[in-house]
Amino acid sequence: MNNDEYLRKLLSEKANGSFLSQEDLHKFAEVSGWFTLFCRHYELNYNIYMHTKVSMIGARANGTSLKGKSDMDILATVTGYSSMEQPTTKELFSYLLYFLKRHIGGIRINEQLLSYRIDFDGYIVHLTPSIQLEKSSYKKKWVRYYDQTIYSRRTDSIITTNFHKHIDLVRNSGLQEEIMCVKLWRDCHNLELPSMYIYALAIEVITEKNKSGLFDNVSRIISYLTGPFPKAVFDPSNPENELPSQHSLDGCLALTSAAQSFSNNTPLSELIW
Repeated sequence: MNNDEYLRKLLSEKANGSFLSQEDLHKFAEVSGWFTLFCRHYELNYNIYMHTKVSMIGARANGTSLKGKSDMDILATVTGYSSMEQPTTKELFSYLLYFLKRHIGGIRINEQLLSYRIDFDGYIVHLTPSIQLEKSSYKKKWVRYYDQTIYSRRTDSIITTNFHKHIDLVRNSGLQEEIMCVKLWRDCHNLELPSMYIYALAIEVITEKNKSGLFDNVSRIISYLTGPFPKAVFDPSNPENELPSQHSLDGCLALTSAAQSFSNNTPLSELIW
């Protein structure tokens, strides 16, 4: 069995793609309902009506989820208000978190850098609140996807991005297998490497001109992580946003060490399993 065959065998066992179970659908509907309740609560207290949209983003939306590994990512977007007086993106992040902690029982919820981590006894949902920008958008054929602003706790700043553009770029890249292999490698070695960074790195590194076999493509992507610091990668929907590859010095050292091992002729079965 050559390296390409080995990786595809792994994917046949571990890839989940865009498949959604009944539990996935139930959790999406439940979290969507919470956001509706929050907006109703805000309307009653402040007499401001929120127009909203809830979308699935991340691995389940772009076809790179892994069985038993990929959490659900949900984007809760305020698309408009009935009043000029409206909360900022940072205030929305704080208000929604307060509402969920006070009014929703039976869950554990924690703040992350850009989202909340909601734990339903082991089933994890990452919920990202956002506000839609009417004057900035991504258009594909006859559909227009508006940009969103999200709050970053790491920098205490507002980030403009477009999650729907991210999804389309991954779906149309032809690199879902490569991305899932890099995710498997990351998970095997417990590395700090955000999926968004992997998506953007793969799309930047592997092009139609240099695309090769599966193993060669995966090796090329991981080679950019050998250090001394991983390659700087930027948000494809907003080049001003640099995507962090990790959040700690120890995480950086572990990442570069694992990437160097990948290029040292170590048997593939000892690198990804």
